[in-house]
Order: sequence, then C-alpha cells, then structure tokens
Amino acid sequence: MELKGSRTEANLLAAFESKAHQKNLYDSFAYRFAYVGLQHIQDATYNAAKIEATHAKVLYELLYGPIKDTKDNMKILLEDQQKLCAEFYECAKVAKEEGFPEAEKFYTETAKIHDEYMDMLKKFADIFENDKVYRKDEEVDWVCVACGHVARARNAPEECPYCEHPVSLFHFRYTNY
Repeated sequence: MELKGSRTEANLLAAFESKAHQKNLYDSFAYRFAYVGLQHIQDATYNAAKIEATHAKVLYELLYGPIKDTKDNMKILLEDQQKLCAEFYECAKVAKEEGFPEAEKFYTETAKIHDEYMDMLKKFADIFENDKVYRKDEEVDWVCVACGHVARARNAPEECPYCEHPVSLFHFRYTNY
C-alpha cells in the first residue's frame, strides 16, 4: 500500500507536528525555569526538547525518506522559508483587516526576520554550490572549534596542526562583533 494519502501518513504528519510543538514548548519554558532559579529543571527540560527533536527526525524520515545531503537540505529550507514568509505576510494582512494590530505586527516582523533567513540560506547554498565551505577567495582566520588553533589562509587546514582534528572542525572567524 502507498503511504501517500493513507491514514498512516495523516497520523505520521500529526505526530510530527505534535513532536515539533512539544520541542518548542519545552524550549520556551526552559528559559523561564532558569530565570526563576531552577537551573536543574531547565537542564532536564532542554534535554527533553532534544529527545522530542530526535523523535521528530524519525517521523520526518518515515514521511519523506532519509535526510538528504547538505545542498539538497539548503534548497528544502529555502523553499520552506519562502512558503512561510508568504503565509506570514498574508496573515499580517488578515490581522490588519480584522483589527488585530498586535498580531499584524508579529506576522510582519517575523516575516521580515524570515526574509533575512532566506538571504542567509541563499548565501549558504552559493557557498556549497561553489565549494567555498573551507575555501575563500582571500585569506581569513580559520579556527579549530576543538582546540582554538587559528590558521590564517585561503583554505582551512585539512587537519589541525595542534590537535589533529579534521577540516570539518574548522570555521572562519567571524569579525562582526
């Protein structure tokens, strides 16, 4: 039997939405627990959120197959952001028409943030498409996240000369602070 259109697909989608909701609920409340001095409850709540995220990943893969490669994932995220932005701008319009300025402001401002996410994702997609993850056109500072070693070069080291971790643990140093 085909999964598409089945009751099982509907149940998997509902379970995925539920797990995503639970993860976000745990994350939202965890911040407040620490704020009122309940650090141990915050830690346990964040751990529960991670578990909910893992459950959601399993459900996603049951619905759509294995998580794809990075380039494909960037495209999926970008398409999702474009859809979300369009929905939020439409929701802002409806909220304005119905006289809910707080909801209108939320949708409009959140859509603007997601517009910026789209710009970021487009840049990431370009970086992957042009094999620029560990290669830059100019010299930059590459930092090993395992040990903090800094190497100034156009390309990240294939292996950290200090701790011998692979290139995948290098990122270029951000200087916009």
